[in-house]
Amino acid sequence: MQQTIGLLGAVALSLAVGCGGGGGAQQQPVASVKYGAVGSYPITECLKDNASGLMWEGKAGSGLRAGGLTYTNYDSTAVPQVLANAAYATATQAQLDATTNAVGYKKAVNALALCGYTDWRLPSRDELKGLVEPKASPTGANIDGLWFSNTPAYVYWTASPYETNASYAWLVDFFDGSTAVSFDRGTGAHIRLVR
Repeated sequence: MQQTIGLLGAVALSLAVGCGGGGGAQQQPVASVKYGAVGSYPITECLKDNASGLMWEGKAGSGLRAGGLTYTNYDSTAVPQVLANAAYATATQAQLDATTNAVGYKKAVNALALCGYTDWRLPSRDELKGLVEPKASPTGANIDGLWFSNTPAYVYWTASPYETNASYAWLVDFFDGSTAVSFDRGTGAHIRLVR
């Protein structure tokens, strides 16, 4: 009996430390069937989806890659995507390259060679939807909060354009697990890159 309690206590401690509850250096969560660590990188930098083979960007608590930041999703200087004076206009190169826009953010993360890679990109609608797990996070987000820390339960941009209007793109809502196109590309939403 004492041996069982000791093992359960060790697992609980491992989970608490993995969630930042134990103080000191952050450790990886206990391995799961679906997700795993990438080498010795902390999960706030990157993690692997063992089911799909995709590597996902982890989110930091602050800085350039903070999970709470939002971005626009302009991806073309040729197609009208910027709402201005009740009409859509084309984005400037400066708007695309801003780190507050999906393209600029992706360039900034690739310049850092996050987890040793420079081919990070915005996920497709189906790829991002694959992370939805109903009420898996203590924050209420429909995502595994142990592995995907710093993930607010809000909408996240995808690279999938809305088929009938280039001013819109698909989003995944981690509050209710749905996909939506009710926002134009100028609306602030979260980003989680993939490779």
